[in-house]
Amino acid sequence: GYGWGGGLVVLNQGGSYKLSHNTFTGNFAPSVGSAIFVDDGAVATSDHDLVFANADNPKGDGAVPPVYVDGLGDGVVSTLTLNHATIADHVSPGSTSGGAIRVTGGSRATVNNSILWNNGGGDVQTDETSKSAITY
Repeated sequence: GYGWGGGLVVLNQGGSYKLSHNTFTGNFAPSVGSAIFVDDGAVATSDHDLVFANADNPKGDGAVPPVYVDGLGDGVVSTLTLNHATIADHVSPGSTSGGAIRVTGGSRATVNNSILWNNGGGDVQTDETSKSAITY
């Protein structure tokens, strides 16, 4: 019923989550974050995780990125750091940007030494209130 985070939802202001060596595939979310959704001020780190072939909205009426990071508002931001992760083969009909990761609500995403491949358009979309950094 939540509609977000088909594979995993991490939320809670002040919560700190460490993910390592997981595979997220074949998941679906009717809204956003079909594989991983970080929300409500959570801080998450993902090391050596594989995110591939998660499902888009079956109606095709909007791109659903597999990884979504969103804040709670009023200065409460969520943070995701991806290290040595792979996000691949998530093609979203009509997607021109944010096919792999979308960052909104003043939140932050950092991607280090990771592979973003075949995700239907630009891989990372960050709204005007948020920040993302990608390094190889």
